[in-house]
Amino acid sequence: MSNSHFSRFAAGLLTAAGFALALAPPASAAQFLDGGDADLGCILTVQGPIRSGDADGFRAALDRIIGNPYAGESDFLERWDQRGGLAVPRICLDSPGGSLAEALKMADVLADPDGDNGYLYGGIGTAVARDATCYSACAVLFMAGGTQSESSGGRLPNRVLHAQGLLGFHAPGLTIEDGNYSAEAVDRAFAIAVRSIGELSDRQGQMRFPATLMNRMVATPPQDMYVLQTVGEASQWMIDVTGLPYPAKVSRGHFVNACLNAQPGLRPSTGYYQTYASRHDGAGRDYFSGRRLGDYAGSVLARHYLRGEAEIALGSSGDFGDARFVSDPEPAEDGLNCNVSFGGRWPMEAPMRGNTRRLSVSFLRGDAMALDQAALYPPWTRFAELAARHGSGALPADATVWTDRRSLATRCLVYNSADQKTDDEPCDAVETAVFTGDGKMRVTVEFTWPSGANTLVEMDGTGPRVNGNSATKPYIESVYDISDNMQCLRNSRSGNAFCYEMKAY
Repeated sequence: MSNSHFSRFAAGLLTAAGFALALAPPASAAQFLDGGDADLGCILTVQGPIRSGDADGFRAALDRIIGNPYAGESDFLERWDQRGGLAVPRICLDSPGGSLAEALKMADVLADPDGDNGYLYGGIGTAVARDATCYSACAVLFMAGGTQSESSGGRLPNRVLHAQGLLGFHAPGLTIEDGNYSAEAVDRAFAIAVRSIGELSDRQGQMRFPATLMNRMVATPPQDMYVLQTVGEASQWMIDVTGLPYPAKVSRGHFVNACLNAQPGLRPSTGYYQTYASRHDGAGRDYFSGRRLGDYAGSVLARHYLRGEAEIALGSSGDFGDARFVSDPEPAEDGLNCNVSFGGRWPMEAPMRGNTRRLSVSFLRGDAMALDQAALYPPWTRFAELAARHGSGALPADATVWTDRRSLATRCLVYNSADQKTDDEPCDAVETAVFTGDGKMRVTVEFTWPSGANTLVEMDGTGPRVNGNSATKPYIESVYDISDNMQCLRNSRSGNAFCYEMKAY
């Protein structure tokens, strides 16, 4: 699938800088520039195409910057406190890609280090700064960023993407410039491309390179680019996103999002609204797949956002506090069965300068992971759009984080207080779902009758409403003689029941 971000680049750039294994001599190699984005803690910036021999240049640049602090020949340890991840050094990346084989050698410098400074190199993260691009082989190097946990967890991921940076993956490609080549030469080049994928697979454990990302990468043709876009993808693939606004006040709904974001990464086979980590086509609507119009009892709104217990007392102004959320106090078979906890000041203080993953998420089965604060937003949220609209400051309670709008033709009925049908006509419906800065999901469905009259159904966690009046869900036996896919809501003011057919999209 082509991506709009990728279309900015000419096809020639892809063939020269993608995972291509060119038979012609290599062009210019990457540059290794001291420093980089200070907010991301970058001590080095890798810029330009990755070519053969760049791994040696990469190591030499790190040796120059870090020196030999254990022998007292460098003040690196004083400048970059490794204890507790207070100031994790990172490598900023800005590259269209290049040689996958060379990128893997560069990844080994970080993820599988050796030598006197090997331990220090193993504690270096990676970052893509605002307006920077990291595609193809560069994206593989990006996934090698990590930090030493000083625990049984070993080396953990530390890779940060700015919401307005670009990170893209695709399968290795074979590019041969015009000319006559023997079948043997072509087969040899193809074998190198295949072997590179095998070498990446061998490093998955060291790099914490998720299998679902590997699947997405190899499924994306070399002429296309899968550019990371949603909070759910970033969470599942253990990539932190910076440059986003933060909720002015955290609520239960935000912690529900953390559960939804963590679930596919911990239990990828359970299929819990996982479609946000599939190809993100359209307007990010995969989340709605198969859901019936206005099905209040079984919708995501009722299934997740209305359940759970929260205790939130986050600290501010120098005080420490903590928060805890339990999605299903009595674990249910179809529930998330998720716990989320956070301790400390709110908002998080300069999270990108240290360990960004401060939300602890665990599930009934004992699985657990840490997430960054981007996971407080719905998994289908497109982070670049959110950052462009709201910047990186406090997000007001009424701000729109994510919205989706759908329309379809259905059937509208009205029953009086005695459950006698008084109207039955085809109608049109428009469903709008909105997640706002206060952590609430709101769903409204506007039905338009043939006469032009409208009936409005609203659901926001306080119970359904019809035309602004509270409503209950009556059982009207004759309705189900019409169709098994009916939903009824009785208006508390008029006593009439408004019913509609819930057809799947």
